[in-house]
Amino acid sequence: GTLTLEDGSATTPALAFRDDLNTGIYSAAADRLNISVGGVDRLEVRTDAVVFNETGADTDFRIEGDAEQNLFFVDASTDRVGIGVAAPSQKLQIYGSGDSAVMSLLRSTSTGSNDDIFGQIEFENNGDSTMCRISARRKSANDDSYMSFWTKTSGGNLTEAMRIDSNQKVGIGTATPQRTLEVIGQIAVGNTSNAHWYFDRNDSNGLLEIYQSNSSSNDGVKVNIDTSGRVMIGTTVEGFATADNFTISDTSGDCGMTIRSGTSSQSIIAFSDATSGNAEFAGQISYYHSTDEMVIGANTKQTVKIHDEHINVF
Repeated sequence: GTLTLEDGSATTPALAFRDDLNTGIYSAAADRLNISVGGVDRLEVRTDAVVFNETGADTDFRIEGDAEQNLFFVDASTDRVGIGVAAPSQKLQIYGSGDSAVMSLLRSTSTGSNDDIFGQIEFENNGDSTMCRISARRKSANDDSYMSFWTKTSGGNLTEAMRIDSNQKVGIGTATPQRTLEVIGQIAVGNTSNAHWYFDRNDSNGLLEIYQSNSSSNDGVKVNIDTSGRVMIGTTVEGFATADNFTISDTSGDCGMTIRSGTSSQSIIAFSDATSGNAEFAGQISYYHSTDEMVIGANTKQTVKIHDEHINVF
């Protein structure tokens, strides 16, 4: 036959202990098995779930390992979960020493196609789709991977913002970085006053542009370097054809260049057709600050010296 019991309740379980009548087994409804301790429901077994602490009591849950007392710990008072820790400080906290404080995302298969996900963390807003993503994916082989970081603008789509390639190259705005750091777009260097220096490549002419801007205005391009390595300050147009490696321009007023050195040193412009020896200064214009003399040289020798009102020709 069948032994039948009353349904009972958490405070008066159908099957209880003689000296502890509010601790035992009962059934809260059809197809449910409940265990209460001290008159509080602690465990409920249903056809679709096993529930601990269904009533929301301040009751912690702990699983102990053979060497770890708090292998898995649920802190009911703070609604936090700890692994290896009995007082987790965050929603989920993993505690351990050395390699024991490690979380691993393990793919179930060892083979796959390019861009398949090895592991992924997604950040979602309640009611919205994924807002940000960190993804580890297969590149070109099962042991070749890259990590990508994704973001989303308001009303837009989730877009890859940065990638760290398997060769440790970082790409921002590109999925195929060719250098240690490759940026598609502008690079800004600024401060708290919103004044920035920008580095940008002009796609129409290939110029590397350096310009200053703040939150309200653009001060215009200050320095340009073209694909031939020519440097232009204040202009995008190079100078005279045989003297265009370095061009300075200010069409709104005076324009010039200053060479400043110490009071006992020289300020020099050297003309060279070699990388060593006297030919490195075959021609030169030098100003000696200690004696206030200007010297013009040719063929590695001084040819003209200017001092106050005197001009000496050698």
